[in-house]
Amino acid sequence: MDAFFDSPTRDRSGVVRDMLHMQTETWKAAAKGWAGYARRRCRPTTTPLHVMADGMKWWWTMMDREEPQWASPNEVMWDSGIAKLRDFSQGSRKRVVPTLSLPPQAGHHSCIVDYLPEQSQLRAVRTAGLERAYAIEWLGVTKETKDVTIDDYLAVIDRAVEDLGGKVNLIGNCQGGWLSTMWAALNPERVNTLIVGGAPIDTHAGNSVVAKYKHIMTPGGRIGHYRLLVKAGRGILPGPVMLISFIAMKPQNEVSKQLGLLAHLDDPEYVAHYAEFEDWYRYTVPLPGKVYLWAIEHLFLSNGLAERRHGDRRPAARREQDQGAALPARRKPRPHHSRPAGLRARRPRRHAAGGHREADRARRPHRAVHRARLAARLLGPDARGRRGALPSRAGGQEAPHVRPRQVPRRGGLVI
Repeated sequence: MDAFFDSPTRDRSGVVRDMLHMQTETWKAAAKGWAGYARRRCRPTTTPLHVMADGMKWWWTMMDREEPQWASPNEVMWDSGIAKLRDFSQGSRKRVVPTLSLPPQAGHHSCIVDYLPEQSQLRAVRTAGLERAYAIEWLGVTKETKDVTIDDYLAVIDRAVEDLGGKVNLIGNCQGGWLSTMWAALNPERVNTLIVGGAPIDTHAGNSVVAKYKHIMTPGGRIGHYRLLVKAGRGILPGPVMLISFIAMKPQNEVSKQLGLLAHLDDPEYVAHYAEFEDWYRYTVPLPGKVYLWAIEHLFLSNGLAERRHGDRRPAARREQDQGAALPARRKPRPHHSRPAGLRARRPRRHAAGGHREADRARRPHRAVHRARLAARLLGPDARGRRGALPSRAGGQEAPHVRPRQVPRRGGLVI
């Protein structure tokens, strides 16, 4: 149990307090839902048969799910096995930069970006004048595609942008947001604009559920239980597992939603809205285990995207091409407070009782000798000064003092 609460930022009292708050809110949502149903049914004419009929209708509405559909007309341009590119341009050839939308990829259907006619991201894009609108649909993995990696998903975006002309307005939603951010960082010259919404870019920031319980779900940085989930699915993470994870984050929301349906069974508009959302929310698709574990380890645990520890995510073909080109490596900008490699740190000055001024006076003759000799090398042996000679470094012999000649240089500077 101690390992469960092992966290450098979350103490036991904080974790227990959050769990108690979650349970309290769940019970409050349940009480509010049942009270709403009781107010609707507490009538003199209500019989046990009415209550039984409501229960059957409530259960049927919750269980009757259909596959979600795209709300706007579109065409499939290609199918790679792990994703489809859908064209929502409706035949428009307007001279505008194409807009590519990347939906979430968390076990749900990609049509959330075109959810309803009045709630569609792609229709909003077209209404704004960007009539060349496209979206990627993430497909559920199969036994044949279960071993895809994050590089394969980056290659999907690369292929889509190439087919759309080489430069796009990129919109990333949720998991599609961090994926589009990575691709844009690797291909900045091919991105006209980048819009990211609801994406876990910095998973350690703020007061989100992920930031709160990261150390609880991964005690000591271990993700063994996540690996067991993937291993149980033989390399595939089942969609219902992701759905249960989302519900467990805030169970009070799920209780409130289902009991709210019971209290509004007589409202057709409420029931229709509930069915539309649940058709999308309950319809799950399996995820590739390797991509899931990569996101857990590099994004949510180590926060690699925000702290630049995600490694080289270029496609393999591009890495080989860049290595073959033998491009010179860029010099990493050096912070102003650091010193070049090999330069020893300056020791703190230690002066006698005379202080800094006397030590500086003692160094002045040596500086004069150095300046005179430097001028002699630059201006030739005939350069002579008027102030006599200064002691040289060897043998006590005197060397003539050389006064530097003012030689104009570029920009009006002199030496």
